Amino acid sequence: MIDRCLGGSIYNEYIGDEACYPFSEEREFTGIFVFGFEWSEFYPNAQTYEETEKTEPKYWLELGKGAIGSAREEQTKCTHDCAFRISFVGRESLCAAGYGHLNSYPHKIIVERVISASQIALSDSDG
Repeated sequence: MIDRCLGGSIYNEYIGDEACYPFSEEREFTGIFVFGFEWSEFYPNAQTYEETEKTEPKYWLELGKGAIGSAREEQTKCTHDCAFRISFVGRESLCAAGYGHLNSYPHKIIVERVISASQIALSDSDG
């Protein structure tokens, strides 16, 4: 870890997840993306927000440079926590490690290209 991610010294600057850990080739993902202050979770194959509440989050989702566009525009409309049904092309971390806020997630997916994203209600009272 120190050699690969910190250039050989614990006092060096971290080089970033993509340079430090291996990621898969691009592939298509679908599921629910939930985010808010200091969290960005992806639940593969989930169809509803209610399904995400029953599952421990496994993936930190990061919108890569190629994902700027509709998903980012929709994300900026949120003033608090939000959820999206999303389909995208991305790359998944191949090693379990500490990703995301406070290194709390065992895996990470980097979104390269959004296919579709539509906001969904967080509860029945949200509409």
